[in-house]
Amino acid sequence: MRTPEGRFGVQFGYHHAYRGFNCMKNAFFGLLLLLASSAVAADIKINSSLRSGDKIAGVVNVRVTVTSDVPVNQVEFYHDGRLLLADRSTPYEVVINTIVEREGNYDLEIAVYLTNGESKRETLRLIIDNNVGAGAAAHTANAVKFLQVGNYDGAIQAGLVALKADDDYVPAKLVIARAYYEKSEFAEAQTFAEGALIAGDNVEAYEILASIFVKRSFRMLATGTDRMQAVSDIKQSLLEGVRNKRKAIQMQIRALGAPTNENRFQLASLHIQNNEFAAVTRIMREVYDPFDPDTRVANFLLYSLMRQGRIKDAYQVVEEINKNGAPDETSFALMAAAYATYRNFDKADENLRNAALAGAEDHPTKMTAAAFVAIKKNDRAAMQSQVRAMVQRNVVRPEAIFYLSVLYTYLNDLNAARDAFERAVVADPLLYDAYIQDGYLSLGKAVRTQDKELLLAQAQSYMEVALEAMPDSPEALNGLAIVYLMQNKNSDALRFAEAAVRAGPEYAWTWYTYSCALDRARKTIEARDAVRKAGDIDPERIRGRAIAVVEEAWDYTVTQGRIATVVPPQ
Repeated sequence: MRTPEGRFGVQFGYHHAYRGFNCMKNAFFGLLLLLASSAVAADIKINSSLRSGDKIAGVVNVRVTVTSDVPVNQVEFYHDGRLLLADRSTPYEVVINTIVEREGNYDLEIAVYLTNGESKRETLRLIIDNNVGAGAAAHTANAVKFLQVGNYDGAIQAGLVALKADDDYVPAKLVIARAYYEKSEFAEAQTFAEGALIAGDNVEAYEILASIFVKRSFRMLATGTDRMQAVSDIKQSLLEGVRNKRKAIQMQIRALGAPTNENRFQLASLHIQNNEFAAVTRIMREVYDPFDPDTRVANFLLYSLMRQGRIKDAYQVVEEINKNGAPDETSFALMAAAYATYRNFDKADENLRNAALAGAEDHPTKMTAAAFVAIKKNDRAAMQSQVRAMVQRNVVRPEAIFYLSVLYTYLNDLNAARDAFERAVVADPLLYDAYIQDGYLSLGKAVRTQDKELLLAQAQSYMEVALEAMPDSPEALNGLAIVYLMQNKNSDALRFAEAAVRAGPEYAWTWYTYSCALDRARKTIEARDAVRKAGDIDPERIRGRAIAVVEEAWDYTVTQGRIATVVPPQ
């Protein structure tokens, strides 16, 4: 048995040992504290691609690396106390767009944070100098150079610097709009093009806007989900393209003023671009002498009469040129197209041969006339050969690209046809023949497929755009009449069929469609008269036929309802 003294001795030994342990522990932690207090803070070194005093311009990418024994958590960039960017991966980078900042001093503060909580800050004292003092014109000239070599970002930057020098400088806004257009950034392009119009009407701004709206319509086609809404949106975008192109041309026409001997052909060419063929006829009639026809005047007159559907008057001019004038390759090409309109192919081929003998093989009017003759003959091999020749000889007129679209449609390569159609109408938003062609394509599909409602809506949209481009187009009016007949909207069909006959009284297909519309309106006697009129114009195909039903009107229209699409005289 232990004595109290023994127990006391044990307790005393235990407390003594415990106190010794505590002393050792305290000494250990004290050593740690001493070591910690004597440790040197982490060495943080900030390396930057720029140094204080550097001048910067345009869009600048500042790159920072950090040297430290302790890992970096993140690097932050500040300007005027405002956080620009927090970056967690090396190299740490921030982009400074000096164009939107004030010229002069620019302080960039760099803050480095380590994983142990330590940090370091440094300030780069930079100088923004975009040489604004050189003036808006000089920077716009640089932007144009960038644009010409395909450096669109460079063009945009130079243009924006020009606007720092003069924020109302229209040429800078236009070059920026073009650069954004080339990048397919259409919203930005539209903003700057419309900004250029704040100062007043501008031909180039309207031209850019026309291209933007047409291009945008094809993007809608690619991305649309609600198909009927997409059709409506595409139509509206194409209509805006047509309207802006027309504004550009009308400005140029107004600038030229009344026709004179000096501006007559330039004025006539602008009216042709604007599909104002009656104005061309009037301008040329003022100086046309049927007994001694000037060849160039006669060519413009012949072209304008053909495009108006005044084929009898066109034949009269043909006779006068042959009898009293000196026809050239353009004259012969136009004559060939005129004869092919009523399928007088012997005369058409003769004039194509004469055109080939009179000038170069790659004459654009001759080549497009040959393509039209091939279509009227329904000779797809000849059509294919002619279009390939145009491609090989780099004939890039919108009318030539239009025939490429037609060829691809014949070959059932609809993606390629779509691409060619886009190229044609971007090059000339007022080329209504292209919209007619795609309207016909949609009508043809509507007859053969289940998705009739959508395809008829597409056909209607294209015909309406064509009508905007050419307000009295018999093809567009007739096409709309057929659309409404297929939709059983008989009163609308009759209204447009009547308008088509007024616009193209010399075409059998307008009268034939009109007979169908009259019959739907229970005007049987008038319908029979309309068929007889169509038969008088085309006795070979129509004479003796009964009143047309809509399928017959459509079949006849798609094979015969084309006005010659040829490159106009120059």
